[in-house]
Formats: sequence, C-alpha cells, structure tokens
Amino acid sequence: MKKSSASGKSKGVLAFASNTPETDYERIGHFALDLARHHLDVPVRLIVPETPLGWNNHRMDVISGTPVAWNNHGRFSAFDNSPWDETIVIDVDYLVLTDRLNRLFNSGQSLLLCHGNSFSQNKDSSTSCVDPVWATVFYFKKTSRIEQFFDLIGRVQRNWDYYRLVFGIVSRCYRNDLAFAIAELIMNGYAFSSSTRMPFDITTMENPVRDISINQDWLVVRSHDAADVYPRQDLHVMDKHWLQSDAFERFVQEAKQ
Repeated sequence: MKKSSASGKSKGVLAFASNTPETDYERIGHFALDLARHHLDVPVRLIVPETPLGWNNHRMDVISGTPVAWNNHGRFSAFDNSPWDETIVIDVDYLVLTDRLNRLFNSGQSLLLCHGNSFSQNKDSSTSCVDPVWATVFYFKKTSRIEQFFDLIGRVQRNWDYYRLVFGIVSRCYRNDLAFAIAELIMNGYAFSSSTRMPFDITTMENPVRDISINQDWLVVRSHDAADVYPRQDLHVMDKHWLQSDAFERFVQEAKQ
C-alpha cells in the first residue's frame, strides 16, 4: 500500500527492530508505527534485519545504568527496504504525536538529518571531527546520490574500528548517529553543510519514566519524584522499560484520540 501526493510521489515511514534478551523492540515498533500512521496519514513498515555474525554491541540501560545488548545494525539498508519514493525513518522509541514530520515530505530536499536534540545530555555523538547527527529520525528521497550515501553508511558499519579511529571516536560501541555523521561529512567533501539539516530539533527524554499523559495541547511526563509539562510534541523516549509496559499501550490509545 502506498500513499501518493499530488505530485504522484509515494511516501511512508520505516522503522527497524531487532529484539534482545532485555527488550522486545518489535512490539515497541508496532506501537510506534501505529502512532506514525495515525498522525502522518501515510503507510508504515517495520523491518527486522538479520543480525550479522559476531555482532556484539551494547547500550546503557536507563534504569540499571548497566550495559545491555543493542542490535542497532541494518539502518544503512533503509534505501533498499523502502518501497516509497520519499521515506521518513524513525527509531522505534521515537513517538510521533503530531503531524510535524509531514513538513519533511514537502521540503524539496533529498536528504534531511537531525543535528539538534533538546534536553539530551548525551555527548557521545560529538567529536572534534564529526558534526553531531541524531539518526533517531531522518528523511530521504530515492536518488542515486542518496543510494551512495546509504552504501557509505554500510561501509562504515562493516569497518567500524577503522572509521572510529580515523575520526577520533574513542568508544568501540557502534552508533548509527556517528556512522551517519561520518557518511554525511564524507558525502559533503569533508565540509560542514546546512543543505542536509532538518529544520527542527528532536526532544529526548533520557530519564526513567513512570507515566506520560497527553491531551490535544500538553504532555505531562512523570518520573518517580517529579512531573514536567510540555507542549504536545513528538518525543524520543529512552526508557525501554516504560515502552514495554501496559502504560505505554494505554498511552498510544490516548494519543490517537
């Protein structure tokens, strides 16, 4: 199923999910794409890539503060896996709660990457050689140049130890944020360019979440000892425990009303 614009171009939203012993990413992904379908009115697709032999990657759990398995491979295959002319890719923990991302379809650009992240304290994506990119959400059109961009990301993933040393990245942990940043820099001739910059930042909630409530105008994010109120907006939630809870399932239904 494809969604066509007045120009006849098909559009859709893609997400990737690979389960780990700690996290049911596929279940989270189905709910996240349900939100995207509802608010953007475009078709969606969840991709479950095969884990490469010998893959051993980790992220830090926001509750325990300890490393857990992280199968974040395969994002470079978005170009091949998308059936649409224009595609938005989201992380499964990125909750689409408005229609703002539709602006990307009408941007006239062939690639848009996010360079700003409100509230996030995570500095791992910043190095002296790479302009930070958040691969949490991005947009692309199917062109030969963009196909080369994704081929380059795949090359960076397969040769991560080489590229991280070349670009001064200390951590051995593979991150799509860094791979996208490296590929963007190479594609732009090792010069920083504003042509691929998304016109807005994302908002990330890094702390543990007890509950999130929503209405047409506001979000109320409750932790164990505080509550914060924000204008209704798309939200990147790092707490995978809450995203696997019944509370998240109820939130999705509320957000669609």
